[in-house]
Amino acid sequence: MSLASGGATAQPVAAPAKAPAGSDAQDAWKNPAVCCRATHNPPPADWKPLSRGNDPRVRVSTVSIPGWHGLTGYLAMPVSPPKKGKRYPAIVIQVDNRGMNAHTKDIARRFALEGFITLAPDFLGPYGGQPADEKLADDMGEKQKDQEIVNFIRQAEDYLRSRPDVGKVGAVGFGKGGDQVDELVGQDRELQAAVSYYTNLNDLTAVPLIRAPILKHYGLLDVSHYRRTKELDETLTRFGKVHEFYTYPEAKWGFANDYDPTWYRKDDAELSWRRTIVFLKRYLD
Repeated sequence: MSLASGGATAQPVAAPAKAPAGSDAQDAWKNPAVCCRATHNPPPADWKPLSRGNDPRVRVSTVSIPGWHGLTGYLAMPVSPPKKGKRYPAIVIQVDNRGMNAHTKDIARRFALEGFITLAPDFLGPYGGQPADEKLADDMGEKQKDQEIVNFIRQAEDYLRSRPDVGKVGAVGFGKGGDQVDELVGQDRELQAAVSYYTNLNDLTAVPLIRAPILKHYGLLDVSHYRRTKELDETLTRFGKVHEFYTYPEAKWGFANDYDPTWYRKDDAELSWRRTIVFLKRYLD
C-alpha cells in the first residue's frame, strides 16, 4: 500500500494479499503481541554488519550535544564533499530503545554512505552509559519517558542545524524510536522529513500541527500496528499532510533489523531501505 497527499506522488507498490485461514497473519490477529516482542537473539555466526566502523568512506566521531548535561551522540558523515554549492542533508536516528549499541552505530554509518550526516544521540549516556548486556539496555530504555527522548532528538537536531555544513534536517526511527519520531512530528515545526518503522501516531489530535512529510513502513503480520493505518491515513489526508505508507505482506514487527534473525526479512528490509533513501533525498537533498 502506498498513500500520498498534499501533492506528494505515490510510489507504486503491490497491494497486500489477504491472509489465508490458518496463516501466521490469522494467528497474529488472535495474539498481536507476538508481532512486536523484542528477542535479543544474536545474529548468526557468519553474519557481518552492512557497514564497517573503519570504512574509509565514512568519518565517525563522538560529539557533545548542547542543552543537556552529559548528552553526546555518535556522528557519522561522508568523507566525500557534498554536491557543488550544496550542504549535506542530515538526519537524527533513534533505533529501538537499547541505546548506543552496535546496531545503532551500523545504521548511522549506512546513512552516511548514502550521503547523509547522521547523528544518533546517546540517550542512555546521562544515566550511566551503555551497558554491555542488551536486555539491561532495553530495560533502561523502557524506563525513560518518550517525551524525554523527543527532547534529546530535538537537541540533536539543533546541533545539526548549527553546523555550517548541514542543510535540511530530518529524523528516522525504528521500533520504539519510531514511536518517538511519531511524537516529534507534531512538536517540531522545523523538521523537514520523518521516517518511522512499525509504528503509528498515537495522538491524532497532533496531526494538524505536522509540517514534515511522513514515510511509514509496516509488516502486514504486525497486526497490532497495521490495523490502525486506515484511520491514520484518513486523518492525515483530511488535514492535507504529505505521507506515504508501505506494507510488506510476509513481514512482522522488526523486519528491517538484520541484528535479530527472529524477525529479519532481507528482501523487505532492502526494499524499505531503498524507499527510505529515495524519500529522504526527495525532501532533504
